[in-house]
Amino acid sequence: MLSELHNTLLLEVSLVAYYIDQQDYYFGAALAVFFAKNEDAKPALVEGTAFKDTRCYEMISDTSENFNLYMKHSEKCVKETDGTLKWKFTITEKEKARIQELMDSGKKTFLLLLCSQGGFKKTTTAILTQNEYLSLAHKTGITIRWEMAEVDRKQSFTIPNRGGKPLNIKTDRIKKKFTDIQDAL
Repeated sequence: MLSELHNTLLLEVSLVAYYIDQQDYYFGAALAVFFAKNEDAKPALVEGTAFKDTRCYEMISDTSENFNLYMKHSEKCVKETDGTLKWKFTITEKEKARIQELMDSGKKTFLLLLCSQGGFKKTTTAILTQNEYLSLAHKTGITIRWEMAEVDRKQSFTIPNRGGKPLNIKTDRIKKKFTDIQDAL
């Protein structure tokens, strides 16, 4: 009896001591929205802890092609005087190498950038195709700009591109099947 009580107390203490990282909520919410639109997808966690603010999934599907999903989160939101919001995503050399490995696997690879304003309700996503990512891969980071429009935010993000035309990424990509997303190049 004393042994059972001891084991029960240990179990309760270990449950109380475990906390879910805030990033896991963001990644989980993005996956929930994704699965609502891609019902045939079955995720396989390829890599979850290599970098604190990233997750990597292989998406396996019965009805469309399989693909890789590389997710990165940022709460580094800056609001400019005109109301434009900007997020900076640093991409390290290790991350670039990992993304390149995913692309070299022969499966399409998408980058899902979670842009948070410091709260779950104020998070949006920018999804890049691998070709869009490759046009930015020479950079050490990706800056997402979301400009104000007259009534509401514009329906696309702008990603500055050194020496070239900025990328305009539609904000509604999260609502589509990933395999239907077209390059903005």
